[in-house]
Parts: sequence; C-alpha cells; structure tokens
Amino acid sequence: MQPEAAEHQPQAATEAAPLAAEAATGQQDASSSGPCPTDAPPSGVAGSEAADKVPPPDPNDPAVQMRINNLSKWATVKDVKHLLERRLGLTGVRKVRKISNQDYAFVYFQSAQERLAADSGINGHKWKGSVLSTAQAKPLDPDRHLKREREGGEGQGGKRVCAQQAGGRGRGGSGEAGEAGGAAAARTAADAAAPLHRLEYAAQLEQKQHFVEKALRRLPREMQAAAHRVAARSDTQRERWRMPWLSQERLNQRHGLPCPVAPVLPAAATHGYRNKCEFTLGRDEDGSVAVGFTLGTVASELARLREAFVAPLDPPVRLSLAVRRGAPPGEYKHAGEPAEAGGLETAEGVETVLGREYIEETLLGLSFRISPDAFFQVNTLGAESLLTLLRAQCSLGPDSVLLDVCCGTGTIGLAMARSVKRVIGIESNAQAVADAAANAARNGITNAEFICAKAEQATRQVLERLTPSELDSLVAIVDPPRAGLHPDVVKALRRCAPLRRLLFVACHAPAFVTNAVSFCRPTSPSFAGVPFELVQAWPIDLFPHTPHCELVTLLERSDLVAEREAAQEAAQAAKQAQAVQTQAAEAASTPTDAAEGGAVSVWG
Repeated sequence: MQPEAAEHQPQAATEAAPLAAEAATGQQDASSSGPCPTDAPPSGVAGSEAADKVPPPDPNDPAVQMRINNLSKWATVKDVKHLLERRLGLTGVRKVRKISNQDYAFVYFQSAQERLAADSGINGHKWKGSVLSTAQAKPLDPDRHLKREREGGEGQGGKRVCAQQAGGRGRGGSGEAGEAGGAAAARTAADAAAPLHRLEYAAQLEQKQHFVEKALRRLPREMQAAAHRVAARSDTQRERWRMPWLSQERLNQRHGLPCPVAPVLPAAATHGYRNKCEFTLGRDEDGSVAVGFTLGTVASELARLREAFVAPLDPPVRLSLAVRRGAPPGEYKHAGEPAEAGGLETAEGVETVLGREYIEETLLGLSFRISPDAFFQVNTLGAESLLTLLRAQCSLGPDSVLLDVCCGTGTIGLAMARSVKRVIGIESNAQAVADAAANAARNGITNAEFICAKAEQATRQVLERLTPSELDSLVAIVDPPRAGLHPDVVKALRRCAPLRRLLFVACHAPAFVTNAVSFCRPTSPSFAGVPFELVQAWPIDLFPHTPHCELVTLLERSDLVAEREAAQEAAQAAKQAQAVQTQAAEAASTPTDAAEGGAVSVWG
C-alpha cells in the first residue's frame, strides 16, 4: 500500500561511537558496565593527591575505542565482558556498550596500547558460531549536545534538538547539525518527501533490511507475551503454545527471525519513479499562496489550514492537490480535494482542474483506469516486481479461486485472473471498485468479481457462499492499509479451514506483526481453525529515498507445513538408504585383493 507522509520514520542505527545513543537521550545506559567516562574525581580528594592520579582517557578519543563485529545479536554486555576478560584474557577493558538486537559492540580501553594489543586476540576468534573482527570506532560529533530552546526563553524546557548524521534519527532524516545557538538546520522539500535522499542507495537498502528484520523479531516475543497472558494457568494450555517453528533452537539458527527473510529487492528506478504526488496548498512565509510540502510540525500544518480558510481569496485556495502521471508521456491528472479542519468544511467532492477524469496505467500488459482518490501503487515498475513475486508464490492453477482482500483497483487479482478459475475482490472504496470492474472489462477479463464493502463485513459472507470445490482450491492475498487487517478479517480467514496458503502484503512491517500473532496463535474459541505459520518473507523497495519498505510474507497452516516437512524428511531418509544400498552393492561386486591374488596363483 502507499505509505503515509514521511512523519513515520524508523530510527536508523548510527555508526558513531557507542555513546551516541546516550548523547541523544541524555541518559546513562543502565545496562552498561564500568564507570561513566564523564565521571569527575571525588570532590574530597586533595589537590596534590589528585595531581598524582593519571587522568582517565578521553572516551571520545578513537585511539582507545574499538568496534567488535559479528557478535551474537542476543549477546549482552555481560557476555561480551566475559569473552574479553575471561576467555581472551584481555586487560584494560574500561567500558562495553552493546545495543540489543545488534551484531556489534563498542569497547573502551584504558590506553591506546591496550586497545592495539586486543586486536590480535579478537580478530579471527570464533565465538558462538561467528568469526569476530574489529574496526576503528568513529569519533562522536563534539557538537552533538545542543541547547534546549523554546520560544520566549533560552534553555528553559522545550524540545531537545540534537545534531544528527545522514540518515540518522529525526523527522528530517538529513541529519545535518543545527546552526550556532541550537537551532536545527532548515528542512528542505527533499527532506520532507525523501528523508533518505542523502544516503547512498546501498545504505538505504541496508537500513530497510534492518528495519524489516527488527520488526519480524518482535513476533516471537509477542507470541510469548500472548502465551503468558492467555495460558499462564494451565500446563496443557502452555504446552499448546510451544510451537516447533518458534523453538529457541530454530530461532538461534535464524538469528532470532521467525522465518527466512530474503534480501530487500531493489527498485528498478530510484529517481522519478512516482506516478502520483500530493501537495499542500497554503501560504508560505511571505503570506503568498504556495504549493508544496509541509515542512513544519502538526501545529504549523494547522496554522496553514486556518490561514487558508480565513483568507478572503477569490478563487478560494484548495487545501491539497494530487498530481498523477500516467505511463504515456504528457498525460497528467490534477485534482484538488477540499479538506476539513477546525470544524469548517469546504465544498464537497473532488474537482478536476486539468486533464481527464482518470488516467491510464499499464502493468504486465494490462491496462488500468485510475480515478483521483483510488489507490494505486505510486511506483509502476515496483508494482510490476511486486505482482511478479506474488504470482510466483501463489501456487495457482486453473481450478484455483483467488480471494483478493483490500483489492483497490484490482491490480493483483486482474494480473492473475487468466491463471485461475475465479477472482473475488473486496474493497471499501466505491470509486476503486468501479475502476476495478472497468479494468476487468477493458482487459477482456470475465472471471473477476469485485465487492464494495468493508473487508471485516464481507470476508466471512464471501467465504460462506463458496462451493466445496472452490474452497478446496482457495488462495488468499491480503493487501491492507498501513494499520493492517481488521481483527474480524483475520478471524474469518482463520475459520475458513480449506484456506491453507495466505500471502500478506504489508506496507508497515510492525502492523503486520500484530496481525501475524492473531494468525499464528493456537486455536481457541475466539480464534478458530488451525493456526498459520510464517514460512518466508520478501522485502521490496517500492519507495527509494524514503524509510518505507513493502513486505510480502507467506503464511501456511501448521498442518500443511508439518506434512511438507515430514515428506522432506522421508525423502531425505530414502535418499540416504539408497546411497547405503548403492555403496553395499558396489562393495559386493568389487573383488578383494586376496581374492585377486588367489586367482592369479591358480592360473599360474
């Protein structure tokens, strides 16, 4: 689905020295060990005694810092200190910093000599199945702490503003330090629309991979939390929550992930890929009518809306402008949609100010009509990659029935209609449903049906009226909005016993995890049907230069997974037995040296 505005941005990990997180929050990490680098000597020490003491090393000096890579993501600070001091016998370890779910740690040493001596002991050492390596830690930005400011006073409360690195924490994502006096650098339109534009594309993909995997690692913890809430009173119930695919052994094999995760599929085009842009109409700093992106906070956005309503303008200023570009050059769609704010309402509807009432787009050889407010992927080439992946993973056949939940303009269902017996799409947007029906007609597709209703209301009704043969060949694809599927949709899909494979297209991985808990939890009165298991995940970059990443996941019923694993084990056992028989037959047909010697002596 199309992501929301760039207000929801994952906080990217920084490559700076380990106190960067502490600098951003202004708090000491309780999990760290050793004294704080900024601790001052006790006030009661005499001057001469203090002078004899060797001053502690500067914690920001790269010469006493080290980054250790390839650690277990589940290792703690205590584990790392035990490795360094007990197993490797290193001295001078002053402090260890490690962020949970990260495979690296930062170590402070008492001196540069001790830091250099530790290199040879750590590099190449095998620990918990990984070969460790070291690297020089980057120095911290000396101006990372900026003043607290607020309007009308300096240093008296207000929001903390801190210097950032490119792609680091913050709304802008640009990470540039503020000007002297603590003011943050002004955000540009590029920072608002494409927060990661300052990062190399390979670094963007790495950041998105980390974000997706971090979200998926929540699933085992969320399942465990649900088990404690629901099954804490019964040993029998607790046993039902012990699922083999989430066993600690399997999680360790997958580095804490509930299923294999493919590398992020890169975008075919990283610039100029959008077929739709939405702009805010309001007043700029000079009071003139302007079209562009809102750069400020929610408060400044409300101020812009208020100005637009009270300004005596003729013609009135529209509050948003959607510009859509179709595949054929020169075809544009401009639509202004009135907005509501502060209890005021403008004229109804969407006004077409230039162009036709809809545009046309081509996907995988199919022609699609798109209305102004109908959902359609903003990245056409990326949408083709998404559809290609879905077709490859659906395991569709000529008797298959495809249920397309939250179908939009029908792109997914229509792209697969010629490979299946029947397509049923469910969508709550009436204009999108009209577009889907028109798209089916214009492409000569007659086996697709689109229902205008909320998914939580229609899904169960649609499943109940399918014939037994249609249910036996049912495959579902869900492509919900950013917030995820309604709980009633999840329950209806779980209750449909013949549905054994489900593909979930998520534009926000954390929201998917919430739905996945409901799909995968054990059977109960509220969650009927055999639970699903998460089998595979594929991240796809449909939005280069933004933090957003599409996630496709395959879920299968646990009994189907068990059947497949049993068949694989049987096939492996049969293969091994055949190999043993072959070796035995070869050994029996090959004469021994003694037998050969005896034969020679007889004929001699």
